Amino acid sequence: MEHRSPNQNFGPLLQPAALGDLEASIAVKVLAAGGDVAIVLDRDGVICDLAVGNSDLQLDDFESWVNKPWSDTVTQDSRPKVEEMLRDAASDKAIRWRELNHPSRRGASVALRYVAVGTGDDGRIIAIGRDHRAASVLQQRLLQAQQSMERDYARMRTSESRYRMLFQSTSEAVLIIDGSTRRVAEANPAADRLIGGDGSLVGKPFSRLFAVQSQEDAASLLSVAQASTSRTAPQSNLTSNGRQLNVTASLFRQDRSMHFLVRLVPVERSEPIIVDSNHRMLAAINLLPDGITRKAVFSSLR
Repeated sequence: MEHRSPNQNFGPLLQPAALGDLEASIAVKVLAAGGDVAIVLDRDGVICDLAVGNSDLQLDDFESWVNKPWSDTVTQDSRPKVEEMLRDAASDKAIRWRELNHPSRRGASVALRYVAVGTGDDGRIIAIGRDHRAASVLQQRLLQAQQSMERDYARMRTSESRYRMLFQSTSEAVLIIDGSTRRVAEANPAADRLIGGDGSLVGKPFSRLFAVQSQEDAASLLSVAQASTSRTAPQSNLTSNGRQLNVTASLFRQDRSMHFLVRLVPVERSEPIIVDSNHRMLAAINLLPDGITRKAVFSSLR
């Protein structure tokens, strides 16, 4: 057989000198497959001829492949795939693409996707290879992105656990108020003991937690906190269950949602309270990753 230069394209390859009496239907199938490398193999899987249609392939010594078994041109892990492809092509099984890796002296192996087609009674096989490096790079990037997401999720869970521990264990009565509904989104045990007692604070309108004469001031407190640009949180003395409470409210945003952090301290034991955005609870919430939704954080506290 006349040896073809590796730099030839598929046109010269698909001439009678290379393919003999190859049926027209098979030639059409090969042409339709297309690719960057075309290899002609005998019935034993030995390379009889080849052509390379992609000068960018970083493979070594294409010329040396001729008269070698196809399996000798791939890495050890790809050899079983070669044997399977040769068996399938010889038995006219359904064509499917398989990824093979070729060793390279330039560094990492080069990945090509091959399909093998039997040519008929003479036992010859045509293998068409496509450069798979771009897809391999995308797969690697996808894997790296997935690993990065898993690391971010682990950090998120750690932050969430720290927040939950702080929220539940603090002796201060703390409420989280939904900014759109002005209802209690979450209440810690200290808040329930102070103004609830039955664990039913969640879902209640914030202003209804207080006596009738304090409800207007409670609603006004949240409005002032929302409009405030000061680092000092607004506060008000409100009455609940016959008790005077010093109540402060700080606005924070989480995952594009607005919430209020509300602290309640009995007046009889409270001192003047100056609360800014660096308050430990508010700071803990603000440090949570943006990807944590209010539902994801607060549902874990119940």
